[in-house]
Amino acid sequence: MGLWLIVWFFVLGIMVTAYVIVGGTRLGFGLWYLFAPSFEREYILKALKPHIDGSELWIVLAGSSLYILFPWIYNVVFSGFYPIISVIAAVLGFRIVALLVRNILRFSLWRSFWDVLISLCSLIPIFLIGIITGYILKGVPLYSVGRFNINILGYISHYTIVTGLMILFGSAILSCTAIAWNSDGITRIRSRKWAFYSSLILCVLMVDLTIWSLNISPYISANIRANPYLFVIPATTFITAIEIPVLLYKQRFMFSYVLTVVVMTGLALLFFVSIYPHLKTIFFESRPNLPVKFEAMMELRKKMLPVYIVFMAAVIALQILIFRTYRQHVHCPLPHDEEDYSLL
Repeated sequence: MGLWLIVWFFVLGIMVTAYVIVGGTRLGFGLWYLFAPSFEREYILKALKPHIDGSELWIVLAGSSLYILFPWIYNVVFSGFYPIISVIAAVLGFRIVALLVRNILRFSLWRSFWDVLISLCSLIPIFLIGIITGYILKGVPLYSVGRFNINILGYISHYTIVTGLMILFGSAILSCTAIAWNSDGITRIRSRKWAFYSSLILCVLMVDLTIWSLNISPYISANIRANPYLFVIPATTFITAIEIPVLLYKQRFMFSYVLTVVVMTGLALLFFVSIYPHLKTIFFESRPNLPVKFEAMMELRKKMLPVYIVFMAAVIALQILIFRTYRQHVHCPLPHDEEDYSLL
């Protein structure tokens, strides 16, 4: 396998990780959104405004690169996971509609209905992405001809559910920390508590998943156990994770957000390290049933690599511009005279 194919593997990893981070920031608040009183939800959405736009560009880049350059793996993944992917796409569409029409009418019942939809449509995609991640780690069952052996019940297991919850609570930390960072008053107080609780649960889930990977399903961590130096990745990720509640206790929101990004990146790196030995399956050498010639496909991959790297840089620049344009400090008045800094 050529060096440039390995580079492609990490480029795809960066695209997917970037979507999990920026998408998690804009979706993770749904876990706690309905716990806020109705009048505070307006401030929560305003505080998240800089993070709402542009995140889908990462998944478009990753999906298009698979479709154009790696059609076999695109066919395997999207045909096998089409029930979950269809739900994710539909739910994200409903979420956009809910955000647009929520403020059309001022009736409390109208807003409450769309708030419930916003919360559910923010929760479901992140959790299902975690389900897919856990399922891939367990191993994707394929027929001899390369078609996905669809097993809906196989989606549901301890490992996939814990993986989904871990991604969900990690996204909740990203989202709630961003809200606390961009607001004050009761919005910041509540978001800090939600982020703190989420960080504690995330640490527990990471311990559970580590035990499961090492002892109960050791084949998941086979590559890491075969290369002991790779243990530095889960160790660093967990140490970073336990620092997040400490920083939230000290109200260091910017550093909490940065460390959460590091944790999510570490989890993504663990995922890609775990599937690295299967690169020959993912980046296939030759498939007789492809509609294009193998040599032409290889040449196209070489040519498109710098193009996608430039696109990635452009998306990063665009998101920085969006963040600077829409970022504003949201002031939500306190219902009492003094701020309550306790986490209980």
